[in-house]
Amino acid sequence: MLSKINGSPIQLQPLNEQAADKNARHKGLHQVKKAVDKDGNIFVVKSYDFSYSRFRPIKPEEKEELIAKEIVASHILADDFKIPAVTYSQGLIEHANGKTEKTIVSKFVPGLSTLWETPVKKIQNPDEAVKQCIVRGWMGDKDIIVNNSNIWITREGKAIAGDFGNAFRKKIAVNFGKRKGKFEIPKANLKVMRAFATCANVNPISEKIKNLSDDQIKVMVHKAGSQHVQGWNQNLEDKLTGILIYNRDQLRKRNPFEDFFTGSHLFLHPSSIKFLSLLEKGIQPFGKAMEKVVSKMIKSGSRHAAPLPSNFSKTT
Repeated sequence: MLSKINGSPIQLQPLNEQAADKNARHKGLHQVKKAVDKDGNIFVVKSYDFSYSRFRPIKPEEKEELIAKEIVASHILADDFKIPAVTYSQGLIEHANGKTEKTIVSKFVPGLSTLWETPVKKIQNPDEAVKQCIVRGWMGDKDIIVNNSNIWITREGKAIAGDFGNAFRKKIAVNFGKRKGKFEIPKANLKVMRAFATCANVNPISEKIKNLSDDQIKVMVHKAGSQHVQGWNQNLEDKLTGILIYNRDQLRKRNPFEDFFTGSHLFLHPSSIKFLSLLEKGIQPFGKAMEKVVSKMIKSGSRHAAPLPSNFSKTT
């Protein structure tokens, strides 16, 4: 049986990170494939079958929620805040054995790199990069603090947002114990914020978020979820809405993103910066090591879902 997307035949291919057409950071720890249709249009298909936080196969209800979070986060960023971002839609994989698997689909963007490979100073849209960090911080996306894989850079130097698997978590900062008060790190990419954060680009987006009413946040979440997520339900809508309201209230109490240009907080202390730099350097090799471990688990049949199979169709 041929693979299909919107009724058209496609070919599924490995995503070659070494090739000139790489879209490497559509590839995080979760498995991805490239889908090419008969007209040459390219999509990226992302599959979820392993929980890295729990180091075990992902449960169906966890997958449903993770898919919803990625899709909703991408559309709030792009549609409501007009931030350059990869937007996700929902896909359905049909396995050779007849079983189906939900996944997410995005358009292929050629030539992407990340802040691992590209110096932060080469970003050509610094204000949008800062805005992206603050909105993602409001969403609780802790994965962008020292993980430079989730801010992608186009060939033209434009920073775009991608990979929102850690969005919709409570709190806009991470606390590491106490040292003359809490050692608090805002949930924003340290490279971007240190390079570009100013009063002029931090405060306007912070104030916009603080001024959002509960109803406005509900509308954002409802619109993105009901339009783009299959099986969208009230429980999930209430959960994601509640997290954004909670994080907005935290921002109203104190804006940790201002620390990047005021230098007023402990995480900017030289010893803290040294610690974070070491942590940052350890993230990339850890991620690559995890990929190898999980790859072996796939080959040995240690997790419940197989790699992406032959028959795929995109659904809206």
